[in-house]
Amino acid sequence: NFEPVYSTHWEHESIELSQYIYNEEFIQLKFTTVNGKQNNIFLDNISVATQEEFSALELQSENILLMPNPANSNIKIMWDRNQKQDIHIDLTDISGRIIDHKEFNYTKSLAVNWIISELETGYYFFQFKTEDGIFTKSFVKN
Repeated sequence: NFEPVYSTHWEHESIELSQYIYNEEFIQLKFTTVNGKQNNIFLDNISVATQEEFSALELQSENILLMPNPANSNIKIMWDRNQKQDIHIDLTDISGRIIDHKEFNYTKSLAVNWIISELETGYYFFQFKTEDGIFTKSFVKN
């Protein structure tokens, strides 16, 4: 079975839903795929928001730096926030399984060196949970 390993295995899509939704308070999305070998479907970084909310989410996510990427044994997370708040970070594999977790209480900026030497080669994610929402950044472990 195919599993995405490199950043080139992913595509970026943005779909404007306003032409399909008319002043609805709640929406439901369904993802369906058909492929020749019946592999799994891999979806990442899905955001459903108004244009204003989406712009704010993108801005928050762009402030998170992962260096180097791809990485071998360590990856550094750098992030500056507008205000002090609690930050919870989950390291997950491509299936969504949480591998490691760290919490930082009432902080405004991060400079964290995360050891990844024990991880298998592949594609991984850091999921950041704050008062502002949930942000995800991906990286490749060589």
